[in-house]
Amino acid sequence: MESIGTWWMWAGFFALVLVMLAIDLFLVGGGKAASRLGKEAATWSGIWVAVSLLFAGALWWYLDGSVGARSPIPRRWSSSPAT
Repeated sequence: MESIGTWWMWAGFFALVLVMLAIDLFLVGGGKAASRLGKEAATWSGIWVAVSLLFAGALWWYLDGSVGARSPIPRRWSSSPAT
């Protein structure tokens, strides 16, 4: 089966996950049983959403340059008018 992922993409993905996990557990204090204020929790949630959107954008940019606009999902509906 052909894959669009290369070894360096998988390595980068796993490295990113490990870095984000380390930040959350050690730098932010996610391992502590401390209650977070709503504003701080919302801020960190926004940061993690932004990181995920940056990752998705980078993947989209890379795939647009390498495989173009081809979709791996077959289309059920056609945009052409019915005859």
